[in-house]
Amino acid sequence: MSVGIQFVGGPADGTLLVIPGDPMDPPKVYDEIISAQTGCRLAYRRTVNPGDDGPLWHYVYEGEEPTA
Repeated sequence: MSVGIQFVGGPADGTLLVIPGDPMDPPKVYDEIISAQTGCRLAYRRTVNPGDDGPLWHYVYEGEEPTA
């Protein structure tokens, strides 16, 4: 199964992505994007979709996490 997500805020703002997961309960945090500038992971947390985007989940930027 897979689920559509959209990033809100931060370097990946507006990016749409399809990831593996349950469409009704996707991962609470997505941190698989590596910043090209810093080499750190970009952390995004799942939030309620405020619009009428269907099954699309929004993930709000929380900051960077070291990759080491």
